[in-house]
Amino acid sequence: MDRKYERPTVLLVEDDEAVQRFLQVRVGDEVRLLQARTVMEAIRLFAEYWSRGDLDAIITDGALPSGSEEEELTAVKFVTGIRQFGFRGPIIPISSSRRMQADLIKAGADLRYQCSKNEAADMVRVVLGALSS
Repeated sequence: MDRKYERPTVLLVEDDEAVQRFLQVRVGDEVRLLQARTVMEAIRLFAEYWSRGDLDAIITDGALPSGSEEEELTAVKFVTGIRQFGFRGPIIPISSSRRMQADLIKAGADLRYQCSKNEAADMVRVVLGALSS
């Protein structure tokens, strides 16, 4: 393994600081948790880490600020784009809205991994267990 870090790398795309802190406390010792608060930050972190083979999974909320004044960027567009770009790892949709969860799944997030924000830490463990087997 020529990866810089031995812990799996998970990108959390979530603008709620309480959810960010919750997941950091719950899984921060098990994974390297990258955090993006906007879609633009998510795109930047995805490009940086995925290009060097150092991104194992993504957790994304559906309602996020775009971080761009030029274009309306949404989490759905982000998921669609990274799937088209070739990312085949798990994408865990954690939106509180059932409609947004459905939109994320249509865009390429994993139906079997959908969960609430409170269940996200446990779902990360499920996903990482599936990846290691």
